[in-house]
This record gives sequence, structure tokens and C-alpha cells, in this order.
Amino acid sequence: YKRLCRLSFLKRIGARLFMALNRNVKISLGILLGLILFSCIGGTAYFAFRAYRKTEQLQDAMRAFERKEWTKARTLFRSVLASDRNNETAVVKLAELARMRGDPPEEAYYWFRAGKLNLLDRDYAVNYCDALCRMRNFDALAAFLRGVAPDSRTGRQSLQFAFALHATGSEEEAASLEESAPWTPLKPENADLAELVSVLFSKDDVPVERTMSALAELANSKDDFVATESLLALANLQERGGAFAEAEKTLLGAVRRNEYAATPRLVALCERRGDLTRVVELLRVYLKKHPNPDLSVRFAELLAATGRKDEIPAFAKALPQSDRRFILTGHYIDAILAFLENDMEKLSRILSLIRDEFQTHFPF
Repeated sequence: YKRLCRLSFLKRIGARLFMALNRNVKISLGILLGLILFSCIGGTAYFAFRAYRKTEQLQDAMRAFERKEWTKARTLFRSVLASDRNNETAVVKLAELARMRGDPPEEAYYWFRAGKLNLLDRDYAVNYCDALCRMRNFDALAAFLRGVAPDSRTGRQSLQFAFALHATGSEEEAASLEESAPWTPLKPENADLAELVSVLFSKDDVPVERTMSALAELANSKDDFVATESLLALANLQERGGAFAEAEKTLLGAVRRNEYAATPRLVALCERRGDLTRVVELLRVYLKKHPNPDLSVRFAELLAATGRKDEIPAFAKALPQSDRRFILTGHYIDAILAFLENDMEKLSRILSLIRDEFQTHFPF
């Protein structure tokens, strides 16, 4: 009863105070309350529209993907990420599109990003490892799989780990892994990969002819990684034996399986054979699809060496400016032009910027 009396007293005091306020103050308070209410309604409407727009963008991208309009779908999914950077669906679809385009670096980037967004989906980690294999980035593959608990790795990941350890010279770690053979029982889809690891990294003294025969058989595998690595290893053995024409034919087969990884090997072989015109044409096509700072440098050097220096400025202008290495590539190409024009002052100034970033073929 006393509490009710107190509340009633407070209400009476509040009412008297409100009545005591002059008319202007009441109007101001009314306007303020109206503005607050309007802001709340406006904010709610804005966020509702933004959510609707995000959903609409994603639906447009999905429709383009289903119609196989790959370029349009990629643009739309990237727009979705611009407004919602943690949209898992957009990230996954961009990874799939990169796989279709044969762009392993971009594919690996998006699968890794998808794995960070959803740690429970193990397929993202599996796909990330496959993309690293297509990149032939065995250092990154070994580092990643070291961080995965042995009982959480799939049989394929364990075999990829063994391959990466051998490829990066971690023989003791590879031997320890092979002793436990975590990929057993071997699934049929992993049989070719297990055979490839056995053929390439056998400790037995196997005749070269027998190894080449085994690699030629594995080159027909349905597993693109197994086929590509078999062809690359076979081409290496053929070149060592002086069968350069056969090695080139083998590398062309590897390019058909994995253009990104095999083309630089074909370029190197053609350059060793002195076919610089072929090298220039191979790099011209490859660099449009797969920009690479080191290969861009070599391409500019070869344009100069083959009397095509007039093409160099246009090529340099088209280089991406996405990171420091490409910016330095542009500086290095400017240095080549300064050297050809005998402008030693400009050459010295540019070389002070790039220092020893590249292995040069010019006598700077």
C-alpha cells in the first residue's frame, strides 16, 4: 500500500512538472521523439532493403551459374562478396568456377576461405589440398596437412602428404608416415596415387626403363594429378636420355591435363633447345590466363632478345598491379627498355628500386 502511494505521488509530481513546462519545450520534446521514431523506422527499412538486395544479388548469381554463364556468374558472385564478405555460398561457387577455368591459385584461395567460414565441412579442406596439388605447391600442402590431426585426414590427404613430404625433401618424415600407412585400407580411387608415390619415391634400385614404363601406364590415369605428375616425371627422364622430341610430346600431354603446372616446364624445355620463337608464343598465351611475375620478366627479356622490343611497353602496361611483385616486374621491364636505349642514368635509378628481386639474363 505504501509503495502504491509513493508511485502515485511520483506520478503527480511528474504530471505537475510536465504541465509546468512551457509550450516551446513541449514542442521540442515532441519533435525529438518524432525524429527518434523516424530514425528507428528508417534504419529498420534500410537494413531490410539491404538484406533483400543481398538475397537478390545471390539469386541472380545462382541463376547465371545454372545457365552456365560462367563469366557473368563470377562477376555477380564477386559482387555478392563485396557486400557480404562472409557469404559461404558465393565463396564456394567462386572456387568451383576457378576449378572450371583451370586457375588453381584462385581455386585454392577460395577453398581455404570457405574452410575458415565453415570448419565443420571437411570437403573444403579436401578440395583445398587438391587445388594445392594442381598448383604443385607442395610446401604449402605439407604445411597445411601437418596442421591436420592424423585421424582427421582422409586416405587421399595422407597420400598427398607423403607425396608432398618427398617432393620437399622431408624424407624422414615421409618414411615415418609410410610406416604407419594411414591410407590403408586403400580405396579404389586412391590406388593410382598410391602407385605413383611408390614409383617416384621407391628406395629400391629400379631400372630406368621399368620406371618409365610404370609412369607411361600411370599417365593414362583418370586422376588428373596422377596423370600430370607421371607425364612430368616421364618427360624429365626422356630429356635426361636425350630424347628431346619425345619429352616435348610428353609435356604437351601434361599441358592438356594441367595447363597451369605443365606449361612452364614445356617453356623451359623449348628454351633449352633454343626454340625462342616457340617460347615467346607459349608465354604470350599462358600469361594472358595465368599472370606470373617471373615468367613475365622472362617474356620481356625474350621479346628483347628476339627483336620485338616494340611489343614490350604494351605488355608492361597490361600487367596486373595486384601486389608488390608485379609492381617490381614493371620496374624491371622499364630497366630492360632503358638498357636497350642505352640510358644508363635511368637504368641505375630503376635498378636501385628492384635490387636483387629477379634473376636477370641481361648484363646489368
